[in-house]
Amino acid sequence: MENIVLRKFCYGRKKENRDYIEIVYGTDEKFSLAVGVAMSSVREHNKNCIFHWFVTKLNASDFERIKRFSEKYDVVCNIYYINEKLVRNLLHNNAWSTAMYYRLLAALYFNNKLKRVLYLDGDTYCRGDLSNLYHIDLHDNIVAAISDVFFSQDTYNARMQYIRSSGDGYFNSGVLLIDIDKWNKEHITEKALKYLEKEPSRWKNAPDQDVLNVLLANKVEWADKKYNILNSVTYGDEKIAKIIHFTGPKPWLAWYIGEGNKIFDKEYYKTMQQSEWRDVPLQGPCKTVEYRYMSKKYLKNGHLLKGIKWHFRYLKHKLF
Repeated sequence: MENIVLRKFCYGRKKENRDYIEIVYGTDEKFSLAVGVAMSSVREHNKNCIFHWFVTKLNASDFERIKRFSEKYDVVCNIYYINEKLVRNLLHNNAWSTAMYYRLLAALYFNNKLKRVLYLDGDTYCRGDLSNLYHIDLHDNIVAAISDVFFSQDTYNARMQYIRSSGDGYFNSGVLLIDIDKWNKEHITEKALKYLEKEPSRWKNAPDQDVLNVLLANKVEWADKKYNILNSVTYGDEKIAKIIHFTGPKPWLAWYIGEGNKIFDKEYYKTMQQSEWRDVPLQGPCKTVEYRYMSKKYLKNGHLLKGIKWHFRYLKHKLF
């Protein structure tokens, strides 16, 4: 395989005699604000962190924010420009970019470099101490993960049957503790890339997640659901939730209307305003349907004129 990392940028210095939590993100540049808030939330509750961000590219202002973040909070931030062409031909669309496969490449890259890493999706938000999750006893398993949420047993059964998984459960891949040595001894990355290329229709629902549920069947240490609360599916108990996962609408989008626990939304925006990314504007609408969402948001919040304005913009884009 060609080089996974094309270029590496390092901020901060690792200190001896510290028990670090190694956190990994994998995104494209559109998630820069999201990852900035995500890292800030982790650091808010976890002092000794090393962040590894695998990304296609970043602009100069993002590097300045990362530098300030590293210096201010005494954390190590490693940025890796990833070789995106390694996964460019795999299944992706407007909803899922090729960045969903970066976690696979990251786990291979860290072979013989790290013992374990905690992969987090860029749309996660940390609310508490992650040390218990990071140091969980994996026994003979390769990863620790949290069960995904299905609307019914029939839905779960249908997914397992469709992807032909023999596992004892189905996990959400947005929070994944990985034993690097065991992962690479089983060649999980290489197998996943081969499966994804060979049978793309088998993974049409959630490509990276489905293929990992097949390859890691019965090799999962099931962690507490509090480490991956899907805010668009369940409200979640704010007293126990440690990681919130915004699997539906994203709070860094200008047209975001919260569908879960409003407390989580408030905490997210508070962290955003206190972070080094506070000067970054929310991502505005680009697609026709996003103009409709903007209208819906303003109308829901009682801003009638703005709601009508955005609805006319929606109609204009839809027609022309």
